[in-house]
Amino acid sequence: MKENINLATMALVCKKDINLKKEILKIRKILNFFDIKLLIEEKTATFFNLEKSSKTEILKNTNMIISLGGDGTLISCAREFKDCYIVGVYAGNLGFLTDIKIDDFKKFILDLKQDKFKIINPFMLEVSFDTFDNKSFKKIAFNDVVFTRPNHMIKLNAYLNDTFFNTYIGDGIIISTPMGSTAYNLSAFGPIIYPACDVLVLTPICSHSLTQRPLILPRKDKIKISSSDDGISILIDGQDSYNFNDFKSVRIGINSNKAKLIKSLDYDYFVVLKEKLKWGHIS
Repeated sequence: MKENINLATMALVCKKDINLKKEILKIRKILNFFDIKLLIEEKTATFFNLEKSSKTEILKNTNMIISLGGDGTLISCAREFKDCYIVGVYAGNLGFLTDIKIDDFKKFILDLKQDKFKIINPFMLEVSFDTFDNKSFKKIAFNDVVFTRPNHMIKLNAYLNDTFFNTYIGDGIIISTPMGSTAYNLSAFGPIIYPACDVLVLTPICSHSLTQRPLILPRKDKIKISSSDDGISILIDGQDSYNFNDFKSVRIGINSNKAKLIKSLDYDYFVVLKEKLKWGHIS
């Protein structure tokens, strides 16, 4: 085994879709065939009425998480189980992150046991929330951090390594990882960045000035955002939301830990891009 992956026990997190229960049972049957024990994360287990395992129990027994669902499910897993290896299995359409078909899962486990796999390690963001009583707490973002206020223009002050460098006026900004560059960042006309690049990108959303363009920064740099406007929301991966008025400032940089995504040997980032973005297709 090339990596220190626990193949005696695996855990599963699934999108809350009742139609996926049969896929969970299929995965469990395949793992039983290989004498691999399956633990089901408690929120998933509660939804599907299956035996549940706590996060503590999962981390005690394995470092391998199966994410069943779409990209959002995998992102949630990467944030929740940031020190674990994660494999993305999809039952519907191919995602940017989930690349293993449920029908190919048995072959994938066989390949995994024979060291026929690859691991990609995308960077994640560390988001530090600074409170007015000079305390702070941190969150992890896999794709992006978004500052926005629905239906209103906002003004955001941006600092690079604590030195003021710009004021953004518009619908907000997106601070994205390379892996997240194909998410909201792409919709806001930000650049596509190859996941292995050691950078982060700041992209304005519908800027008041056409001269405000996406900015790519090296991983050592940290961005700080402050604002006196009311009603600004801070969204992490579209999953967690915070009210900016509760904080003095928010600082974003690249986290020291990387995600650990297990892929099949034939996984190709550019093949996925062509499939999802229809590159070269003639309409």
